[in-house]
Amino acid sequence: YVVAGVIQGTDGALYGTMSGGVGSAGHFPGYVYRLDPVSGGFRHLHDFVISDGENPTGPLFQAADGFFYGTTNEGGSWNSGVVYKVDAFGRFELLHSLSPFWPGEGSEPKGGVIQAGDGMLYGTTELGGYGGEIFRLDAAGGFGVIHRFDAYASDGWKPVSGLIEARDGFLYGTAPIGGQPVAGIRYGVVYRADRTGAVTVLHTFTG
Repeated sequence: YVVAGVIQGTDGALYGTMSGGVGSAGHFPGYVYRLDPVSGGFRHLHDFVISDGENPTGPLFQAADGFFYGTTNEGGSWNSGVVYKVDAFGRFELLHSLSPFWPGEGSEPKGGVIQAGDGMLYGTTELGGYGGEIFRLDAAGGFGVIHRFDAYASDGWKPVSGLIEARDGFLYGTAPIGGQPVAGIRYGVVYRADRTGAVTVLHTFTG
């Protein structure tokens, strides 16, 4: 089934992902595809095999190197999700398998990744720590958690969407749970983060 939308690559083609499922023929971890909007030509760029990812749910992002970067919700070494890249010819590389082991890198990165102005990749995980995390990844696959949402959900909880980088250089995102004040009515937040992971809540939804 299709979870994320498509993006248009610099070559004019449309790129997206299909999340898998279980059918009469077995288990389908999902795939990345390319669609030519003029000819209708459709082809698989990469079929996941669980060990390199399973159930891609976030959008793709075409980085400066021409590769399309994305995340899967499960799969990888510990079934906690992965960050990967693939190009228009189907050349695929698993960049990082998220590890759940202490202190934990988070799991289920549903929102994909973006490349910020510093060349690094940034994304979120729904699970990990108390209520999800913000992570950073370099071109060599070096992974680091830069923010863990707190136990009181004061700065948000369990983000399922990714991030954008705005013209001011900050990263912006949303979380469906939490907010301020902690004792108040809270139905999620819009937050801002700098590249070190310092988060500021901009707005708390109150229903």
